[in-house]
Amino acid sequence: MTQSFSNHSNARADFTNIATSIPIYIILTLFLLLSGACTGYIYSRLAKINLFTAMLATVPGGVGVMAAIAADYNRNVTLVALSQVFRVTSVVILIPFNSKSISQHIFIYI
Repeated sequence: MTQSFSNHSNARADFTNIATSIPIYIILTLFLLLSGACTGYIYSRLAKINLFTAMLATVPGGVGVMAAIAADYNRNVTLVALSQVFRVTSVVILIPFNSKSISQHIFIYI
């Protein structure tokens, strides 16, 4: 019986921790969407392409999903898919290097 009570209080503490983190998750999600939209707007102006196509090419999302949406709306599927693949690949390649660099700088100051 004591074990059951202990699990219940741990679950409540976990839920409280998650609930207090929800505003941060919402802000980060909105930031990602806003930065993708701003990048899409700049991309559409520099490349002189349709704004909707540029948004699909730069907003975070799955490569296949964004390409499918582009196909449904008769936009440039190749451009959208290529931009999404480049975006995802650059993130996968650059994040480990950035993490290593940041962690080295943090350990210098600790």
